[in-house]
Amino acid sequence: MGADLSFGDTRTYMLGAFQMGAPIMLAIPQGVDASGGIYFQGFGMSAGGEVADSSQVLRYDLETEAVDTLASVKLIDRTRRTSGGAGNQNVSISPIPLSPADGWGVAADGRVVAARSVPGSAEFWGEWIAPDGEVTRGPGYAYSPVDIGRAEMEEWRDAQAETGGGMTIQVEQSNGDFDMRASRGGAPGNDDLDRYEWPDSKPAFFQNIAVDPTGRAWVRRHTAAGDAPAYDLFDGSGTRTATIELPMERRVVAFGEGVVYVVRMDEFDLQYLERYGLP
Repeated sequence: MGADLSFGDTRTYMLGAFQMGAPIMLAIPQGVDASGGIYFQGFGMSAGGEVADSSQVLRYDLETEAVDTLASVKLIDRTRRTSGGAGNQNVSISPIPLSPADGWGVAADGRVVAARSVPGSAEFWGEWIAPDGEVTRGPGYAYSPVDIGRAEMEEWRDAQAETGGGMTIQVEQSNGDFDMRASRGGAPGNDDLDRYEWPDSKPAFFQNIAVDPTGRAWVRRHTAAGDAPAYDLFDGSGTRTATIELPMERRVVAFGEGVVYVVRMDEFDLQYLERYGLP
């Protein structure tokens, strides 16, 4: 959709062939650059149901339809369940909520920013990957892991509903043929949280990183349930320059010239767009 609200091309988000052993590539945009390149994350799963612990940040050129690999990122931990027998098998992949994963985003000039940590180290850092592959890594920063209790589980469930939920992929094999079904949607309000596998503590940060017009990366930190949302701001060297706290129940969604746009949701599940001056 253009700035004048006119519709452009409609394209499928499935790239490449869906066949045994081939990686699944779903071009669901997580960022765009100034030239219109679409940035997305590899799914980390093949058509046969094999699951990887890492994947790639990819750039899709709408004109040439070329797909370029820009960076490697650790994925959220997942469980894999199979049912059925040979020739008629069902594979179900489920994410483990709040397990550690790398975060990433893209700047207008095509640089990719990643937030990384080593599980158990209580330290994280930011790094920038230029279009030519050059990596600029910033210093490490300590954080105190937040234990996951019932309140944190409920907060996660509510956040899934607020943002539309994640994507569920189901792969079925029948007589040598493969079928894939994709669906989106958050967990219902009465979802049984005890059916999930949970880590002991939250990771340092959220997976989606926004980059403002000045080139600063906004990395949202995981905090205890009920605490104000907090963002660490990183410059182009990977150095943390500020920490910003937002009013309760708010999250950053976009930027404009000198402004940041945030969304809040009220108790009736109505969402409100708000605008603030950039710090």
